[in-house]
Amino acid sequence: MSNIAFLLNGRRVTVSNFEPRLTLAEYLRSPAVGLMGTKPACNQGMCGACTVLLTSLKDGKAKYTPVNACRFPLVSCDGMAVQTIEAGNTKTSRQLNCIQEKFVKHNATQCGFCLPGFVMGVTALVKETQGHPTVDDIEEAMSGHLCRCTGYRTVTDALREFVTEASTREHALLGGATNSITYYKNLQGTSIATTAIPEFHGVAVTDAGMTLGAAVTVQELLEACRAYAKAHADQMSPAHALLEVLPRYRGKEARSVSTLAGELAIGTEVANYLTGLGATAAVERVTRGANGHPQVEVRAQVGLPQLVGLLQDRAAVTVITSVHLPFPAPRAAPEFYACYKLSRKVENMHHLLLAVFRVRLTPGADGLLVVDQCTLGFAKYVGWRSELIRDAALEATLVGRPWNDTTAREVAAGMPQRLQPLLAATPSTDMDMGWGMDTGWDTGLGWGCTHLHGWGMDTGWEDTAAHLDAYCATAGAGLFLRFYAAVARHMNKLSGPLADVRQPTRRSLMRDTQDWEHIPESDLTGTRHTNILMQSHATGFSRFTLDIELPANGLYGALVCSTHPHARLDGIDATEALKIEGVVAMVTARDIPGINKHTGIVMDTTVFADGEVECVGHPIALVMATSQPLAELAASKVVVHYTDLPAILSIDQAIAANSYLSGLESHKLVLGDVDATFAGRSDLVVTEGHFYTGGQEHWYLEGQNCLVVPRDEHYEVFSSTQNPSKVQTDVAGVLGIPRRRVTCTINHTGGGFGGKQDRPCILATAAAVGALKTGRPVRLALPRRLDFQMMGGRHPFRCDYKFGCTRDGKMVALKVRVVTDGGHCHDTTGPVLDKCVFQLPNAYTIPHIEIEGRGAKLNHPTNTAFRGFGAPQHCAMMEQIVEEMAGKLGMAPHQFRELNLNKPGDEILFRELNLNKPGDEILVGSYVSHGKGEAQLQAIWDQLMQTSEFPRRLAEVEAFNRQHQYVKRGISLIPLKNGVCFEEDFMNQGMALVHVLADGSVQVSHGGVEMGQGLNTKMAQIAAQTLGVPLDTVSVLPTCTDTCANTQPTAASSGTDLNGGAVREACAQIVRNLAPLRAEFPKATFAEICNKAYFGRVTLSAASHFKLPTLGWHWDTKTGFSAFYYDFGASVSEVEVDTLTGEFTILRSDLLEDAGRSLNPTLDLTQVEGGFMQGVGWLTMEEINWSLRSGAMLTVPFTYALPGLADTPLELHTALLKGHPCPENVAGSKSSGEAPVLLGTSVLMAIRHAIQSARADRGLKAQFTMDTPLTIEKIKLAIEGQAPSDLGDH
Repeated sequence: MSNIAFLLNGRRVTVSNFEPRLTLAEYLRSPAVGLMGTKPACNQGMCGACTVLLTSLKDGKAKYTPVNACRFPLVSCDGMAVQTIEAGNTKTSRQLNCIQEKFVKHNATQCGFCLPGFVMGVTALVKETQGHPTVDDIEEAMSGHLCRCTGYRTVTDALREFVTEASTREHALLGGATNSITYYKNLQGTSIATTAIPEFHGVAVTDAGMTLGAAVTVQELLEACRAYAKAHADQMSPAHALLEVLPRYRGKEARSVSTLAGELAIGTEVANYLTGLGATAAVERVTRGANGHPQVEVRAQVGLPQLVGLLQDRAAVTVITSVHLPFPAPRAAPEFYACYKLSRKVENMHHLLLAVFRVRLTPGADGLLVVDQCTLGFAKYVGWRSELIRDAALEATLVGRPWNDTTAREVAAGMPQRLQPLLAATPSTDMDMGWGMDTGWDTGLGWGCTHLHGWGMDTGWEDTAAHLDAYCATAGAGLFLRFYAAVARHMNKLSGPLADVRQPTRRSLMRDTQDWEHIPESDLTGTRHTNILMQSHATGFSRFTLDIELPANGLYGALVCSTHPHARLDGIDATEALKIEGVVAMVTARDIPGINKHTGIVMDTTVFADGEVECVGHPIALVMATSQPLAELAASKVVVHYTDLPAILSIDQAIAANSYLSGLESHKLVLGDVDATFAGRSDLVVTEGHFYTGGQEHWYLEGQNCLVVPRDEHYEVFSSTQNPSKVQTDVAGVLGIPRRRVTCTINHTGGGFGGKQDRPCILATAAAVGALKTGRPVRLALPRRLDFQMMGGRHPFRCDYKFGCTRDGKMVALKVRVVTDGGHCHDTTGPVLDKCVFQLPNAYTIPHIEIEGRGAKLNHPTNTAFRGFGAPQHCAMMEQIVEEMAGKLGMAPHQFRELNLNKPGDEILFRELNLNKPGDEILVGSYVSHGKGEAQLQAIWDQLMQTSEFPRRLAEVEAFNRQHQYVKRGISLIPLKNGVCFEEDFMNQGMALVHVLADGSVQVSHGGVEMGQGLNTKMAQIAAQTLGVPLDTVSVLPTCTDTCANTQPTAASSGTDLNGGAVREACAQIVRNLAPLRAEFPKATFAEICNKAYFGRVTLSAASHFKLPTLGWHWDTKTGFSAFYYDFGASVSEVEVDTLTGEFTILRSDLLEDAGRSLNPTLDLTQVEGGFMQGVGWLTMEEINWSLRSGAMLTVPFTYALPGLADTPLELHTALLKGHPCPENVAGSKSSGEAPVLLGTSVLMAIRHAIQSARADRGLKAQFTMDTPLTIEKIKLAIEGQAPSDLGDH
């Protein structure tokens, strides 16, 4: 078509001459439209940030459809109405609607990047349900939305305000939020929209089954199943079976545009469900006739396995016209169906294993029901296309046998041995994991086609296949028992132990409470305030770096990256790339006029590889073009020649090769004499072993991006960074110019978590070289997959330990060696390692300690700063060691912990004994706490023990476990202790510039970066309190190196401490300047005083520099302090584990954090909850896999299990410690940024508790070694005695 027309926020628009593959998000964000509220966070339709609302007419009624604009083709908007987050507002006039108001009221975001998607998802739901959504509706609608910051509690509080029915749905939503669009690709790749073909959209339901047009969406199928199930509640039909799994398939936005034809063509999990349920497809085979016109050769109804062959046969085009899902005949022998899905998170995640079961029962000779027919189908995940397998011999073992507990147990017992070889033989997909999603519509662009296209064949399971097959085999048997129990319960014949088997259930919205110290409202630094950016976030007008308009002559960049882990770089051929029209230039290391290095502790990070590549993803060149697709296409055409060199691809390989980063061969902290203690104390109980903690992706919603604009001899850099001064420094260095000629500006980032501390310099320096060569602005934004591969994440560790205690439970000696994967260069590995070493004993007093840390050099991208900076790893390590020892002593873990907590006045706390000079001790603890001990720690422990009712609940858990075999519970209470601020003294400084205008309004600039933690809000509070003005008179300006220079990264939980001190002092200077006028005009308002000051030539501006006391830590002498102060906290978590599958639910978590005298409880409570869920994700589901063959990261965004709303605790109680201010810090506060991540360890230890009970039932030893993340596979294998320590791997 030459043009399309639709309504956009109520205004009719016509679009002509556009690229057919243009997405709705690309159109909305184009300069001509400028609606930047639609955020493209993942470009895979999985995070929900880009959600918009489509309205169309169906049967004369309005149909409301939420869609992912990043995947929705613009062409399909023809004749519809499109509503974005900006609807009803303009850039100059904004007003919150009722939905936005509720999100703002509950401060239901932090960085704000995800919020427009949440708002639009709820908008669609409210319209769809005519303002009466149920809890089920909300849970389903939000399944496709991710938030990395909040932990979802505040989001849940906002969502709860929309609920009008207390529990389950009261009516079926026929014709729900769906979109009847599908795409077919012929051999030439032409896409044909079927929007206007009515036959492709029909849904007919009879007693014989459902017949659904090929363009019916997965969401429409779900709604049809829901309506049928409501009318036939007494059945276990195919519709009931699908109803259990389809809500977990991706998000509602994706389901609403994913068609049945597309699902069958790709072979997704939906196709597997339909195959197992016996569905068939009506197809037409189209060939080209003698006259050249298409003609229908065959019309047929075929089974879905046969359909695969037809679709692969290129002799003709196969068109799917409809799908038929058969139902069992009425009054025939009873048949029962079920579908199950196992995945690392509850919703919006690919399956690890899916199962489709069917059984037909007939009366036997003895009156018992026997199995007449059955289907036992399984599919494990081997890529986007999975294949359902059935074993006739396995099914035959069931046919003819009575349907009872004995049969079920016997069949299940033999199932793993039959399933494992079948699953192991399942061929890997020929499609890349996480690519080619939706209904076959794939632009092929925007996915990181930057010379990494060869990854598609490296599906990534060669290193994990064995444990995945073992898991799927044992869990498959568990799912069969679940099916048996469901059928028996349906027939009211379930009793005995199998009555304990759990069935999947829909959860309710989280129940939650918060508690904090209430401060008089007159004190702005201590009372609750929502984030000052909330209104902009909620209306879509917040401007992130990615939203800055590219100047008219600007270029788009795409990186060419290494596909080899270690190789000599023999040549780069860009001939074909530069032939493409619109491709302007390419730059490499040879184009750098300055230094090809990034600044840092060790300057070994290059801008572009020069002579050698050291990891997959190592940048080699930057291609620039007039559009992003062209740049990425050109990058994929660049040919790089390599000569492979030996590569080190695991921590164990690095240890064997003695491969360590320079200076990180050994950092050791020795307290007392460990070896002599172990040798001389025969009374000690000793445990030793080793385990691994995994890495973690930052998954900031706003990906890495920057814009470099050359202006005369000056370079203006807009970067999504936590560290603008480093960006300024590195850009100046690579260009060979003074820093004064570079400015870096950041308004706020869409999340950071440490991932934007140093790594944004990679993009900024590359783009700067491109801007220098072309003389034009250059934007460089990483596709999410490339962001994963090259930007690094949380450091994984190997921990070897030996621990000795007295028989009555006193800790005596601890010897630990930790080795981390630092990647191929240093980045922040040194300080991360040091913090882990400093804090490894956590909150426990141990007289004799020897802790050694080593930074391994691997041919991986460098790992980097991540929220907690080594502290989460130390906590997970120490608590596992503690659990191991408690079991060996026969003590309750919480009693063992409390016995050894740091106590007030504990004299040996973190002191090194100088054996040459007895009594001469060297302090290595906290500047603030060393003089007064750790009073907060015991107070926190005692309070949480009481408020969480831990003793009662522990007894109830133990009683529950004695009574249940197939479901186990666990509960754990753990403490935390985390040092705050930078180890290096020069970094503990902040800057601020404050302007008071003549009308009394205030502008604040500071050196920190707002990234969702509420830093700007806290700076505004400090300024308002110090100046004595209302909070709404203070504005916080974007952070820029030309207003606050020589700043430090917003990291190490120091943003408020450093910059708040500077803001307070700058405002205090202005107060002093105004003091004479205050005395002269005591009744004048602040605005009047400012006006008089202006005309009286009294300065109304002040700049301030703030620094913390000298910590003075030195590794060589082991002198000084390792932190300014300690954050303390504790958490209790209770979980329930399904022993058949390894799935777990967090029943309740109680969190207590020491925030001093909280500056803003609203922000601090959300920080605590968000950090907790980030810790839970890291420890239980967010696994990263690397290929030991290619060196590539095998995990891609679609296969990465980022926690969603349905993974949060069913009950969450969060509190801030009262009555313990930190007078040494600004306003008596403490940070709340990093320490809460450690609280997630309580979930890990609670799962361990549940596993121990299950192992005891199986006669296995209770103690075992856990590698993290403890995913559902590892949980199940540990239950069955297949943990690494059981198999001798540890």
